[in-house]
Amino acid sequence: MHHKYCASCGSLDMKKHANGTTECARCHFLGEFREGSMDEINEFQKTHKSVFSGQGALNTASAAVKGPAPSGNTELKNKLNSLKGKKTDDFEIL
Repeated sequence: MHHKYCASCGSLDMKKHANGTTECARCHFLGEFREGSMDEINEFQKTHKSVFSGQGALNTASAAVKGPAPSGNTELKNKLNSLKGKKTDDFEIL
């Protein structure tokens, strides 16, 4: 059985637009989708996985640089800092 998959990232998730174009739901690729068996798709995803994992790391790094952390995170960090060095029978906060 053959499935259509994204020619850019190998995703099976796609959406069709009213104008007839197909877009990948994961990477937003517009264009012709490939067709192949699940074995071919899995192999394609393995060969292209390192490329996309690098992009994700870049996106999270740039998001961290853009703005300060939400106030909820700072409150949590302050609470954890106050607990440093305390331990119970189950764990120790370092």
